[in-house]
Amino acid sequence: PPEQLALSRKGLTGGQEMEAEVVRPTKVTGMGALRKCSAAERAELTEVVIEERECELPDAAAVAQLGAALRDCRRLHTLQIVDRFWGMLGHPVTAEWTRALAEHVLPHIRGTLTTLALRSMRMREAAAAELAPALEQCRALEQLDLRESLFGEGGALLGALRGTPNLKVLRLCWTGIGDAGAAALAPAVRRCDDLEELHLIGNDIGESGARALEGALHDTHACMRVLDLSCNELGDAGVAALAPAVQRCTALEQLRLSGNKIGYGGAMQLAYALHNDEHRCLRVLDLSNNKHHFGDMGADALAQALEDCPALEELRLGDNMIGEVGARALAAVLPGIHRLRVLALRSNMIGDLGVRELAPALEQCHALEELQLSSNVVFGARRLAGALRGMARLRVLDLYDNHLHAEGIAALAPALEDCPALEELRLGDNMIGEVGARALAAVLPGIHRLRVLALRSNMIGDLGVRELAPALEQCHALEELQLSSNVVGEVGAQTLAGALQGMARLRVLDLYDNHLHAEGIAALAPALERCPTLEELHLGRNNIGGDGARALAGALQGTPRLRELHLCDNGLGDAGVAALAPALRWCPALERLNLSVNKIGNGGARALAGALRGTPRLRELDLFENAIGDSGVEELAQGLGRCPALENVNFCSNRVDEGGARALAGALRGTPRLRKLHISGPKRGGVAARTPRWLADTVQYCPALEGLDLETWVSWAVSGQRKGEVEPIL
Repeated sequence: PPEQLALSRKGLTGGQEMEAEVVRPTKVTGMGALRKCSAAERAELTEVVIEERECELPDAAAVAQLGAALRDCRRLHTLQIVDRFWGMLGHPVTAEWTRALAEHVLPHIRGTLTTLALRSMRMREAAAAELAPALEQCRALEQLDLRESLFGEGGALLGALRGTPNLKVLRLCWTGIGDAGAAALAPAVRRCDDLEELHLIGNDIGESGARALEGALHDTHACMRVLDLSCNELGDAGVAALAPAVQRCTALEQLRLSGNKIGYGGAMQLAYALHNDEHRCLRVLDLSNNKHHFGDMGADALAQALEDCPALEELRLGDNMIGEVGARALAAVLPGIHRLRVLALRSNMIGDLGVRELAPALEQCHALEELQLSSNVVFGARRLAGALRGMARLRVLDLYDNHLHAEGIAALAPALEDCPALEELRLGDNMIGEVGARALAAVLPGIHRLRVLALRSNMIGDLGVRELAPALEQCHALEELQLSSNVVGEVGAQTLAGALQGMARLRVLDLYDNHLHAEGIAALAPALERCPTLEELHLGRNNIGGDGARALAGALQGTPRLRELHLCDNGLGDAGVAALAPALRWCPALERLNLSVNKIGNGGARALAGALRGTPRLRELDLFENAIGDSGVEELAQGLGRCPALENVNFCSNRVDEGGARALAGALRGTPRLRKLHISGPKRGGVAARTPRWLADTVQYCPALEGLDLETWVSWAVSGQRKGEVEPIL
């Protein structure tokens, strides 16, 4: 970036010409920036990042060019090659690609390289084997990140890690190594005396893999700080096998075992491992998403060990079917965990009785900053309200999807005034109605730091908005307001418009699925025009029609930062899109545009095509279930060709035939980042034998493509008489 460069300047001092010190960049991002660096600048580089591998390093020849550029980088210690477009249907790196990396890149930098990240490469076992010999020579390597590759057991690559004894951080998440891969990895882990972090998320590791890792961790227990085995298949037996290693890792700060089907037996083994006087460093314990396997018995078993973790700051036990009994067990030990900042108990079955057990303990958790109790069948909030009075540091309160109703909010609201640090309040799907809105409005002005207020699906209505509006006007720090699915109509929109004038920092406004109609949008428009910080606007399912689109178009002139505009299912029609389209030029930052289910025809598509030329950052365009035909798609194709950042296009359930599909395919050649294409063929009638040929062109020129939804095109073609002609193309 230009701000990192200080150009050399010359001056005269004592009659002699002096040259100021040149400050050169130490980090570059992208092949383009790397090519622009002079040899002297490359010699000073310490970090090179390639964020879009599919586009910038598509083949072995491009990798060889990277190697030539890095030859002068004598101080380079970090190389990151990342593919943003992760997906199972994407293009994996080939063996030739990794061979080029091993032969032309790594030999030049292996002496100084300490951090190597090859993320989302979809690297298969053969490609990984080509990388192994060069990796074994990188003896200075301290951090290795191979997340989201698919090399499976990968014996050659995992074995090569034995040549990196200085490794401190190893990330092999979502690589599919399984038990066999864990066994192959174990010798390398055993040789890494300084290993501090081991991340093996989503690898189908079971009992035998856990046993192999336990043996390897025996020699690295002195330094291990982070052990993350989330989303595996450990079960109780795997945790039992791993427990001795956990017991020996007395420096452990983070232990993450979520999504492992851990039950009572595993919880008992883990509790025994943590029940150690030397286990004083543990800060994060995550056992969430173990579902019915865990339950009350698991919580009861675990609670016994939590007393021996005085440094614990985060305890995550969400989605574990914990009820009243488990809540009672946790309540008995929580007062002794003086540093606890995050308590996540979402999606359990705690209920009112469980809250009654927890409340006295929570009142003594003075360091608590985040409390998650969403989806817990909580009806009353009086006990919880008492506990909140002692949480002066609370920043996040999540009670989404309970049964608080107006009575619960009335009990809770006064306690919120005693939470001066509160920044996020999530009370959606609680049916609080007008009365609950009135109770909440009484305390909102006193919560000066409130940034997020989520009240969706609460039946607030126009009367409730009228109660809330004066309070919202005083929430000057508010950045996100969610009022979707609240039966808000024209009157509520008029009231809300006045409140928006006081929200100078508002970034997200969600009014999806209400009853605004055109009149409500007309009432909101002047206020929206004075929201220059607005980034997301959700107005779908409000039946605003063409008149509402016309009113909204005027408001968009005042929202230059708008990134997302959602207007699905609004009956815009061609007239509405024609009115809205010219205003999109005032939104140069627009990334997502949702116009699905709006009865848009060829006329609206033509108007939209012209507007797309002013949205260079557009990433997603959703035109699902409209009435756009071939001529409209042909017009749109010209506009889409000028959107180089496009990633997702949805034309399903329109009237697109072969001509429109071919035009679209031709336009998409200029969108190298395209990840997903949804397009449907004719609902009835024949399909020409050459119809799918546009598909072959699209795939060829869109290397980042992950998902292709052809709906009726393929179903008609493959099931028809021309199956033999179509299959070779597919």
